[in-house]
Amino acid sequence: MATWGVFLLSEKNLNLVVNYVKNQKQHHRDGTIITLLETDSDENYAPTKNNQ
Repeated sequence: MATWGVFLLSEKNLNLVVNYVKNQKQHHRDGTIITLLETDSDENYAPTKNNQ
């Protein structure tokens, strides 16, 4: 993977996210992805020396 991302979540959602990541391949196979956890967008990238 050439890029990385960061997001914040509340402690009450931590187990949801951990379990989702543990089962991510299965979610992709079954079509049960959580769009909010799978979305990427160039407009959300922080500026760097190369894209300022």
